[in-house]
Amino acid sequence: MLSNEDTFWERVDRSGGSRACWLWRGSVSSGSIGYGTLKFRNSFEYAHRVAWVLSEGDIPDGKEILHRCDNPACCNPLHMMVGTRAENAADMAAKGRSRRAGIDRSPERNARQRAMYAIRKQRKLDAEVENG
Repeated sequence: MLSNEDTFWERVDRSGGSRACWLWRGSVSSGSIGYGTLKFRNSFEYAHRVAWVLSEGDIPDGKEILHRCDNPACCNPLHMMVGTRAENAADMAAKGRSRRAGIDRSPERNARQRAMYAIRKQRKLDAEVENG
């Protein structure tokens, strides 16, 4: 657990200067695609959120800390902004970073997909009948 603010900043590489990404050098959560994690105020937090709290103050309820630089390991508060989950999703989609970026969600696609599944199911049933 973090004992003080200095301990946190010792784990951040700020050697690139005030405008560069400040990279977290501590632990990284296995399922978080590169976000630093640590225990802070008796709970596990992402390092960039702790950096924000230490430099800018508490995060408003219902808000998130978004990276302008799109670098999950970055802890430079100049590269962050407060936003909503919806704003973060829109930013991800606009920059093509969303896992679902470019996926066709039109009603026509859904109908085509349902038809495709029905055809596959019927072919499987037909094959089972043929093969006894």
